[in-house]
Amino acid sequence: MQVFDGASAVPVEVPAGMLILDAYKPEREITSNSSAALIDIGDGVALLEFRSKANVLDEGVVRLMQAAPGILADKGLRALVIGSQAEHFCRGANLMQIGGYAAQQKWDELNAAIDALQQTLMSLRHGLLPVVVAPYGQTLGGGCEVALHADHVQANADLFMGLVEIAVGVIPAGSTPERPEPVYDAIFTWLAPLAIFWLLLQVELRHVLRAGLPMLSMFLLGSAGVVAGALLGAWLIGSTGTLGSRLGPLAGMYTGTYIGGSINFNALALHYGVAEQGAVFAGAVVVEDQHPIGSSIFAFAFALASMRRRC
Repeated sequence: MQVFDGASAVPVEVPAGMLILDAYKPEREITSNSSAALIDIGDGVALLEFRSKANVLDEGVVRLMQAAPGILADKGLRALVIGSQAEHFCRGANLMQIGGYAAQQKWDELNAAIDALQQTLMSLRHGLLPVVVAPYGQTLGGGCEVALHADHVQANADLFMGLVEIAVGVIPAGSTPERPEPVYDAIFTWLAPLAIFWLLLQVELRHVLRAGLPMLSMFLLGSAGVVAGALLGAWLIGSTGTLGSRLGPLAGMYTGTYIGGSINFNALALHYGVAEQGAVFAGAVVVEDQHPIGSSIFAFAFALASMRRRC
């Protein structure tokens, strides 16, 4: 390794435990395509380097990641590291490709792409080959899922990792029903219940009792209205026969979320098996997050309150 000392490039010894990837390319490349490469980095270990734009998980990356265990076995290599030394580790899936499939209604291609990613990650997680992932920088969406399926994660201190797809209306799809998203599973199993308990600790019981009957009456009246609206909606939509047997569970999910919040929505989705129906659940979540009528009512109420204060 060389560094510039202000006058010229001078050699510097590489610290122990540090690897300069460029020193292994291209002579020690095992195989590559336009989006990724497998590189022999010594000691029976290969490195899978993403080379797509922004290191996104496109078809080429998934294809080589899927083939890696077999290629390494043929070469007598014993372990796999997934990492690189680009600006970011991985900025998620190729949303242009995924969005293109959806916009053109190419559902078979979309399902095939999702299934390929799921099976690839599951094979890495449960295969005989030990897998280490070294994330750094932006490790988003599918990149986060790659890290979560590793046997060991060697994270950089400068790491920004998360499942951000929901911000653009996409449900993270890198896991299968047999292995739910670890992050979401932890949220619904531990964090959400603890958050509710912590919130209840902040409540002054005497204030609740003072509100008494009016508050309870408003809640019951609002709940009755939601239930009546759900029944009416189910009756109107049911005549079209579009949703079939899924109509009842969906009506219950929307009733639950308006009365008790998103935890009820997800609990009912899990109970009735809707959470395992990818396209149906994704559509239900998007609709649940978009409340144009309710938002308009809230906006009107806030505006009216503001006008009254000014008067």
